[in-house]
Amino acid sequence: MPTVSNTRSSVTTPTPTATRPGEAATNRQGIPLGLIAAQEAQKAKYVDANGKPTTVRYSGRDMPFGEADRMSLPKGSAKALLRELGESGDAGNAIVVANNAHLHTLTYCYGTHKPMEAWLTKVPADGKLSISLIGTPSTHVGSTDGARQKNFDTYAKTNNYNVEITYPDGSREVKKFDVDGNSPPKYGNSNPAPKGKPASLSPEVEIDLKKWAGKGDITIRGWADGSSPGGYIEHRATILHV
Repeated sequence: MPTVSNTRSSVTTPTPTATRPGEAATNRQGIPLGLIAAQEAQKAKYVDANGKPTTVRYSGRDMPFGEADRMSLPKGSAKALLRELGESGDAGNAIVVANNAHLHTLTYCYGTHKPMEAWLTKVPADGKLSISLIGTPSTHVGSTDGARQKNFDTYAKTNNYNVEITYPDGSREVKKFDVDGNSPPKYGNSNPAPKGKPASLSPEVEIDLKKWAGKGDITIRGWADGSSPGGYIEHRATILHV
């Protein structure tokens, strides 16, 4: 069964060059060099005059502002990540998964207002990348724990989600889906789904890596209807480096 891992490494050993369009050069452990460089740059940026990490207080704890979480998603990881996000109860996520390639994602500390960054390895030989988006219900709003949970459960049955792909030339592709992954949506505010989904998987979207590789980054954003497309980009926008 595919697993979701959060391995860390600062090893920068010599690497082979990318062999297919859209495929990142990696070190000997298979970690993209671009990811390692971005992670180290983030860590170095947020330090004080004495080189001590800058922190931000969030949810009653101090978090290093230069913090970046790495996630390794082998192809076929959608089910495992869908289950993990569904069990977390975390609201408002829009996480990209690659269905036929290995995706390496870097997520920055909440409050940096920086989108996630992602790199691909082991891409398909034909260059046709299949991706999906996992969305979680949009809100925990409420005055009490009970009210927040009630709202979360409601949105888990009624949310319509959006996935937007912006290509290097500025062209866009947008797909809307419901909690069961139907596109166009079958369920929504006027027709709630029979069962709430704490995490919902979009239909597949195909990206032609041979067409776009080397021409610039691809931006993938996700949000629920009623949420701001530009809000909480730390977990709703991904810059895919190809």
